[in-house]
Amino acid sequence: MLYYNAIRWRLRNRLATSERTLADLRGVLAPAVATLIEPEPPAIQPAPAPAAIPTAVPPGGA
Repeated sequence: MLYYNAIRWRLRNRLATSERTLADLRGVLAPAVATLIEPEPPAIQPAPAPAAIPTAVPPGGA
């Protein structure tokens, strides 16, 4: 009788552990709920670099 109760106890614990693992995996693998988050506005683009660098002295006029 002691052996029978020990086997039942082990099987009951294995079943409980398996059910807990399944519940945890279902929570992890469940699809995420879509949230109503507004998309971020596009980032402000920096001004393009000038084609030529201006100089302090105009060419040919010093």
